[in-house]
Amino acid sequence: MDIDELLADPRAADNPMGFDAVLAADERQEMLADGERLLDEHGFNAEFVPTRLGGRLDRVDRVAAALRALWRRDPCLGLGYGFSSFISGMNIWTAGDEEQQRNAAKLLLDNGKIAAAFHELDHGNDFAHAGFAARATDDGWLLSGRKEVVTNLRRADALVLFARTSSAAGSRGHSQFLVETADLPGESVRHLSRLHSSGMRGVQLGRAEFTDCPVPRHALLGDPGQGMEIALRAYQVTRAVFPAISVGPLDTALRLATEFALERKLYGGAVSDIPYVRATLARAYADLLAIDAFSAVAVRALHLLPEEMGIYAPAAKYLTSRVVLDAFEDLRSVLGAQAYLREGKYGMFQKLHRDIAPATFATCHEQAGPQSAWAAILNLHPCKFASRQSVPSANGRIQPT
Repeated sequence: MDIDELLADPRAADNPMGFDAVLAADERQEMLADGERLLDEHGFNAEFVPTRLGGRLDRVDRVAAALRALWRRDPCLGLGYGFSSFISGMNIWTAGDEEQQRNAAKLLLDNGKIAAAFHELDHGNDFAHAGFAARATDDGWLLSGRKEVVTNLRRADALVLFARTSSAAGSRGHSQFLVETADLPGESVRHLSRLHSSGMRGVQLGRAEFTDCPVPRHALLGDPGQGMEIALRAYQVTRAVFPAISVGPLDTALRLATEFALERKLYGGAVSDIPYVRATLARAYADLLAIDAFSAVAVRALHLLPEEMGIYAPAAKYLTSRVVLDAFEDLRSVLGAQAYLREGKYGMFQKLHRDIAPATFATCHEQAGPQSAWAAILNLHPCKFASRQSVPSANGRIQPT
């Protein structure tokens, strides 16, 4: 079933995935429980699991389209249910051994969640200076330090942890670990209070302190010292996909602003009769189409020009993030005071505006190596996988809400 069809009419009062339900969950600072149940029944996590492991992930444009539809309705579900596990999974499909990949695939296909525990408040996205450490022992590793601002940290069934494994200078001082949370001894992991945010209010941002937490030797992803390399290779995919996703919230915001401009009467006519308003709506629509086109290039390049993704992926992420934020600001000027209301017919706009801001700020500039993570994930050469003629646009059309 198409995701838009699954989510149904956003204006229907009895729709558990409608705008009213989404706004109510946002006011409670909770994930939309009915939405998560619906996605579980649909098996949405299969979008993030490669087909060779039993999922539906075989083309980047397809997973981007599925996530875009979800973000169009509720960015909190898009991040907390979807994109967080997608990010984590990319590191596993890139560097995990066969057993790690099979276990992670089964977990996701059973509607589980995997969290990427990379961030620390002192260092943000500067992973090269992360202080969280893993010390080798005779039978495994001991993890110590804090992980903060981690989506789904307390709800996750497994964690991909980024840790320092060497004090030596250079890029080989960190590694990644895949651990199931049920296997972590409670006395070694102390969960701290949840972090709250003005945007993505329903997403649970957790933080935890690890003290000599033992994990088995086979928890290591790849080889020691490959942590940064694995992350950068995985980011080739996630940074290319996010611009295609960001079209979703902007699409809904543009529809809301246009609906308001057509219905609101001012100076003896509709607001849409004002030249400035018409120009603003047209400019936002042009921005949406530009992002759609640019994101199509990025996701196609994953298959066709993988050696260039160290440039294309961060460029796409940086440029589209700025355009999306500016477009939202322009649309806010059309709605005026309605853009700040947290309820009513246009209450969804303020939520989308708040949600998209934290989703776009984490734009990094590191470049990955020439090897394509995507080709490695599918175990295929890009040219055998798709041709320039056979890969459609990441969108193809502006989907209805």
